[in-house]
Amino acid sequence: MSSAPDNEQSPSETTGKTATREISDPDSKPESESDNPDKKSTGGKKSNKKAYSFVIIFIVTVLTLLIGYRFAVPTPANDWYLLQVAKHTTIALDLIGERATLEEGRPEGSAAQEIRAQRQAWREGREEATADEIEAMSATQLSPWENWAHRAQEARLEGGGQQGPRVSFVWQSGIYRQIRDLEATIRTESTADSAWPESEAGQAAQERMRELREAQQTVAGADEGRKRLRGDEFTFVVIPECGAIEIMAIFFAAVIAFPTRWWKRLLGVLLGLPVMYAVNVFRLAVLAFIGAVDHSREWFDFTHEYIWQTVYIIFVIVSWLLWVELIVRRGPAKPGKQQ
Repeated sequence: MSSAPDNEQSPSETTGKTATREISDPDSKPESESDNPDKKSTGGKKSNKKAYSFVIIFIVTVLTLLIGYRFAVPTPANDWYLLQVAKHTTIALDLIGERATLEEGRPEGSAAQEIRAQRQAWREGREEATADEIEAMSATQLSPWENWAHRAQEARLEGGGQQGPRVSFVWQSGIYRQIRDLEATIRTESTADSAWPESEAGQAAQERMRELREAQQTVAGADEGRKRLRGDEFTFVVIPECGAIEIMAIFFAAVIAFPTRWWKRLLGVLLGLPVMYAVNVFRLAVLAFIGAVDHSREWFDFTHEYIWQTVYIIFVIVSWLLWVELIVRRGPAKPGKQQ
């Protein structure tokens, strides 16, 4: 058995000397990223690159969407979208007032036949419909879509200005509207049943008509007569600027441009855009209510041009920040750390 050489050190002695050197040399600690200027500079460059990328993608996306929508405005697809905005606004208004009507006064009878035949001729690339085509069409009242689509296409062919589906909101009926509604009821019932005017319901309707005519004559010269005659009503059209496409485009671009995983971007778009749409419907309903009760239009104009524009911008920013905080930055918990 041979013995170890005299100059060979034992493991315990080696460990002890190494530990002594580490303790006695404070400058020998491991180099951290924060102490390395080169690494810190690299991290800053990466952050700047992400910021520049976000800004560029955001601007390009917004411009692309807005320019694309301008080309899409004079199309049936945009006509359909505006009608959906108007329809949902009508539903909301119908819950808070006496009534809300989409495309009020839609034609029926021969006028409806002519419009349906004309729309078919336009779809086939012809300018006019034939008499046989008109006669073959249904005489029932036009649907809101048929009436609005016809007006929109007619305006485009004639080079008219901006058009939009009409929404009529009645907060409180005036004497004029009550007379018109009662006249329409009497006309419809009398056409359906010639004996209706002599019935109890017909007599009551005619008596009510006489009362309304007398009230009309009584309040005509009074100070508050105009309000009683016209009531609290407001009719407006939903033009392309009322569709909130611009606001939704900004939110969409901000989500898509943010550097995160694609499923988080998709989730932000799927959750955010319907909320933007619903807020826009609420906005239109509030403006319609203000327009109905504010006969001077001063508060309506101020709310429409200043208050809601500011509120909408703030809402978009807050929605985007909530998406960043609640979805983007909330990922799966890392090992050894709490989420």
